[in-house]
Amino acid sequence: CPKRQTQRSIEQDTRQRLMLDYDLIKENCSRAAVAIDSLWPTANTNLWLVKDLFSESILDKLEHYIQQTTESDWSKVAGQEHLPRHKITWQMDSVVEELHDVCNSLTLQLCQRFDRSLRFNGLQIWRDTEGYYFGEHTDDPKIDTSLQIYVFDAPSACGTTFFVGTGELTLGFFHNTGYLCTSHNLPHKTTTKVPPGAVRYSLYAHWCVD
Repeated sequence: CPKRQTQRSIEQDTRQRLMLDYDLIKENCSRAAVAIDSLWPTANTNLWLVKDLFSESILDKLEHYIQQTTESDWSKVAGQEHLPRHKITWQMDSVVEELHDVCNSLTLQLCQRFDRSLRFNGLQIWRDTEGYYFGEHTDDPKIDTSLQIYVFDAPSACGTTFFVGTGELTLGFFHNTGYLCTSHNLPHKTTTKVPPGAVRYSLYAHWCVD
């Protein structure tokens, strides 16, 4: 029956698309480990610069995934409900799960490097749209270590500014770069409002004390 064969073909194709790409995960676990080994220090001992954490293959896959989402897939971020920021926290059998696995794989490495006992607390895809701006603040005390990686295109001024001692340290928005912060007490803010027509995407992973 040609019709049944077509339906079976569609079902098989759907299952194949939903399967995780374990080779891609493995490749990015190795790549991310190298990036963490190569952290760039800053004027603050709790703040490190990160570069090229993920492969372009997995980020291309993420971009395609985002293009297929609808508004119902995104939700508000707790404590920022009044701001134009939305998140995706989990999607089984998708690139979101693959990225989750990559970030989780860094847990032991972070424990050893910073001499602390950590538990991976999850990954969020953040989407900040026109007008998003979060003024000076510190993170939730439950967060011990956080990692934010900017992805795709946005004005370089849409980065993050940290208040370090009596000065400021501004990290520009550049694709596949970001920071690792090992303290929830370091004040920071969005450097500037997201301008009209721009979208500020980033990946935000965090760990708590185990």
